[in-house]
Amino acid sequence: LECGSPRCDILLNKNNYKNIKKKIYKYFKLESNTNVLLYAPTFRFNSNTDVYDIDYYQLLTILEERFGGNWVIFIRFHPIITEISNFIKYNDRIINTTYYDDMYELLTIANILITDYSSTMFEFAMTLKPVFLYAKDIIEYKNDRDFYFNINSLPFEVAENNNELFNDIISFNEN
Repeated sequence: LECGSPRCDILLNKNNYKNIKKKIYKYFKLESNTNVLLYAPTFRFNSNTDVYDIDYYQLLTILEERFGGNWVIFIRFHPIITEISNFIKYNDRIINTTYYDDMYELLTIANILITDYSSTMFEFAMTLKPVFLYAKDIIEYKNDRDFYFNINSLPFEVAENNNELFNDIISFNEN
């Protein structure tokens, strides 16, 4: 397409999808039938990690119930806050991908994206895959950095707590 941003070409080029998926699945030692949810929030000036408090184990259960199959969660923090990425307890299903070289490769193979205020929501939306917003600190964020637009006018559900996020996923309508 002669539009958008060149960095997004990878998301729309289906010819490279299999090679990118194979590369990432090998890198993270995933079975080929594993589904990936990418959680990619943006940074906060105060480096407050409380805003990243998703119940990852419950999220895995919700994903399996709603969409079926095996799931892992890739967590990709903004480069500005990579040094705090180890506050989460990772394992073989909750995987720190913060240090993986190419964010757009991760977006390419992800089945679902959860973010907060990151522009990746717009880029990932071009894949026509589900996007959910987890914005626990929406009032503080608005006061701190503000928005260019009304976040509630976006075509994505905005959750301010785990229950809202899980309900948004459970009630997601593909149409």
